[in-house]
Amino acid sequence: MDVHKRETQVCIIDMDGTVVDEQRIRTERHRFADVLGTRPRTRILIEASTESEWVATTLEPLGHEVVVADPNYTPTYATRTRRVKTDRRDARALAEANRLGAFRPAHRLTAGRRELRASLAVREALVRTRTRSLSLLRSLLRREGIAVGTGSAATFARRLDTLAIPVALEPRARTEGCPISRSVSLTPHPRTKKNTKRKPLTSGGRFTEGRISGEVCQWICPGFVDR
Repeated sequence: MDVHKRETQVCIIDMDGTVVDEQRIRTERHRFADVLGTRPRTRILIEASTESEWVATTLEPLGHEVVVADPNYTPTYATRTRRVKTDRRDARALAEANRLGAFRPAHRLTAGRRELRASLAVREALVRTRTRSLSLLRSLLRREGIAVGTGSAATFARRLDTLAIPVALEPRARTEGCPISRSVSLTPHPRTKKNTKRKPLTSGGRFTEGRISGEVCQWICPGFVDR
């Protein structure tokens, strides 16, 4: 199967390489169940991608063996025609590679590891947003001849309280208007030493919280409406 964000090209062949079924379906759980739910157990080959894991966990309960293959393994597409690349030709090439065993399985992460990676990705995005926002505020204050003292992002709002902020920047600069400086926190992993220096996005820390709330969006853009 050639899986994509919106649609998936399905190609089913027998042991002789004859195409038994070929169709294009929506990449949705119920469509996979409709097309493959009643078929006898078989081996299904899909490429590793953003959608591959949830597609695999959807097909496996239907009784099929699912192989998530490394897309960089060249022999997988050895039988594909050299004409214009299409999803239909890719699906046929994957089916043929599945029949011949010309694939290399990709490593599949556990559910816990996927959840951790997702948390780290969210945290990284939040840290970057916070950094950009604080840098922007620093530059706006520098235009007025105001320099913010050095320190961590966690103490940024308190340092602003000691400055004479222009009226035009007051709503965005004071503590009650700067929620993004507190939107991300990182606590040490229980197995790390108490005195270990905390660094963003390292194995020595665990994501604990970090949601860009409507309050934060309102601070960045006063006209924002949280829907």
